[in-house]
Amino acid sequence: MPLKQILTAILVLAVFAMPILAQEEQSAQPALPEGYVKEEAGDSAAIYNPEQIRLIFYTAQTANEAYQHLHNTSKEDNETDGVLKLYNNNFEIAELYGTIVADVENKKLTITNGGFRTPYDESGNSVNLEANMTGEKIEVYATRLPVLLVTSVSGVYTQYGESFACAEKCRLTALVHPVRAYLNMTGPGIMIKSEFLEDYKNGRDVPLSSYARISGLYEMDVPSSYLLSGALLLLSMKSRGGTYEGMEMSSGKQILIKRKPLMEDYYDEVRPMGQMEIVIPEKSRAGISPDEEPVEITIKGVAGNLKATLAKGDIYILGDQDRYATCARKQITQPEEREFFMPYACLFADTRTGTIGIKPRVAAEKQLMLEIEYPASNVFRQLNIEQFEDNDINSRVTIRKQGSGTKLVFSWDNILPEGGNWFDLGAGFSAWVFNSEINNYNHLECNIRTKECFLDNDIVSGLAERPSACENDNDCGEGRFCGCIAVSEESRINEDCFARRCIRRSTCNLLKEANSGATARKPINIAFIADGYRSKSEFEADATKAALGSGGYYGLLSVSPFSDAGYSGKFRFHAMYGNEVPGSLFMGVLAPDYAYINEIKKQCPEADISVIMSKKVFRAYAAFEEGSLYLPIPTIGNGIVFVHEFGHAFGGLHDEYLLEKEWSNLIFGNPNCVTEEKAKTSWGEHFTSEWRGCGGDCNKNTAECKETKEKYVRPTENSLMNNHNLKDGDKFNDVCKEWLINKLNNIN
Repeated sequence: MPLKQILTAILVLAVFAMPILAQEEQSAQPALPEGYVKEEAGDSAAIYNPEQIRLIFYTAQTANEAYQHLHNTSKEDNETDGVLKLYNNNFEIAELYGTIVADVENKKLTITNGGFRTPYDESGNSVNLEANMTGEKIEVYATRLPVLLVTSVSGVYTQYGESFACAEKCRLTALVHPVRAYLNMTGPGIMIKSEFLEDYKNGRDVPLSSYARISGLYEMDVPSSYLLSGALLLLSMKSRGGTYEGMEMSSGKQILIKRKPLMEDYYDEVRPMGQMEIVIPEKSRAGISPDEEPVEITIKGVAGNLKATLAKGDIYILGDQDRYATCARKQITQPEEREFFMPYACLFADTRTGTIGIKPRVAAEKQLMLEIEYPASNVFRQLNIEQFEDNDINSRVTIRKQGSGTKLVFSWDNILPEGGNWFDLGAGFSAWVFNSEINNYNHLECNIRTKECFLDNDIVSGLAERPSACENDNDCGEGRFCGCIAVSEESRINEDCFARRCIRRSTCNLLKEANSGATARKPINIAFIADGYRSKSEFEADATKAALGSGGYYGLLSVSPFSDAGYSGKFRFHAMYGNEVPGSLFMGVLAPDYAYINEIKKQCPEADISVIMSKKVFRAYAAFEEGSLYLPIPTIGNGIVFVHEFGHAFGGLHDEYLLEKEWSNLIFGNPNCVTEEKAKTSWGEHFTSEWRGCGGDCNKNTAECKETKEKYVRPTENSLMNNHNLKDGDKFNDVCKEWLINKLNNIN
């Protein structure tokens, strides 16, 4: 054969031989160490030494017997589960996969690149713990069979859909019983719903309610009940320093913690099974819901060292003053806030300001039984007990001081000192109590510095005093008269009174500084009435500023047309200090009661307009028919709110805004909130149909907002009767200004 043909044949043979050689090379597997076997099924594989496993776990006499047991002889030849099954007394206790090296002397298994899991029993004859540990290195200790100790530094523990993963310098240790599994975490890490674990590890956004930062927690048990499913922990923390979202907790008994989603946020329900100590961080979202038996909670952190005994009810212990302020409102309007706070009462304590605040709140057919004890070395000087829920006759809040036999018991309709005087507690207080005689709440405030108490701003000698009911002036004593409390001015005139109450007489004095420019023969008399002021000089200074304006503060006579020549002299101002003005509900909060104001106004018969300057916090408003307006001093800012409300009370002007609320308070009419047809005939050169929507507040849950916006127009895009926070000079639009001027010109 020619050489060329020989070479060609050799090349062909080599080409055909290459796949065969490659196939043989592919099928070659690394040789197992002597005595080791490999179980494979799908993606799972377990490599182990049956003899070593036998010496730790089994009574079989030979390695072959042990292998047959492990291999599960009920299966067909060469069929496996891809796992090493561990048995104790013929009951399966665990399944392992990965490379498993046994330390027979120490009864320890080391798993690399594998995992540990408890068996799953489809028959229901055994408890399905669903406990899993995965990681690069896992150690399993069998020194206390049938209990296994499973530990990992870099692993992840999963049970019932919840995963636990360590951060740096952390170790996971699971104690696995045949019927229960516990987890200890010795350093910082997270608890997270398993479905979000990979996203979290890869830096992707996950819901805030799906995970919690934890550290140093022991004997963690994830309940299996579907009723308790979700991001949930059952904890028994045996040592100090363990934290859950910044809260340090310790207890001799278990604590149930359930994370609940709240819109885009979350809150945690903490249910202690016994006494608990807790350090509350400033941004805590923890609600305490004890079991039926009373639980004692020691509260530390910004709260100092309070002891709270919660016998009944649920309570938020808040470190955030803003959150407490929201909770303390009589009515919470935002749906997400209602979901957060109801039906929880709220507790806020701050050693920096020396205040303790409590808002009693209960769910239906429940009650609140709460006792607070603060240390003898007390820094708390002020107790604020907010209004109880209406008709909550059973709830009690008790305040005591360590080492003192005195305690104060607050309820819906009473405040009772027991064992001594209220000032033995070393703190003043503020509280609301319901008075059935007048069907309203009274405000009681006691000053620890002066040891004086004020009921609706009127000094009283004891806590049990109430505003006196009466039939005539003779029942009231010196300095008081019997006032008719009626639903309207017309009812009062007709003596249609739903109650009669003794009211302190006050004088109607001219506000001297504000009247220097009054020139009118028949002036417009404006009476400023104090509510909540403790200083006459402070009240008169505020009233003067409201009349004249001062340094960027808008007063009535600083805004046109009231400031214009010929009009500023038409006003005369009076001041009434020292009246009792209890609160009544207005738009869900306590505002000065208009019925009492009507009685007080009688003491200043010259007054055309009454201006109640109140220290309460509510939404400013005006009563059109009664010529009264109500100003919450803490919230009126630069004072232009007074001028806006005066536009209502004096001029009958309407709101030029339209706000969607959960209630309706719409009022339309001349001159500035009318139909387009009316505007054409009454606005003259100022007519426009461009700016639609006015009248105030419309119910967003109905079609009235849309209808109002389509039907009613306002003269300008913006004005003092629309946005009273204008920055470019507050003013009435021309339609309103001409209307006011006409009214001023017709006074005399």
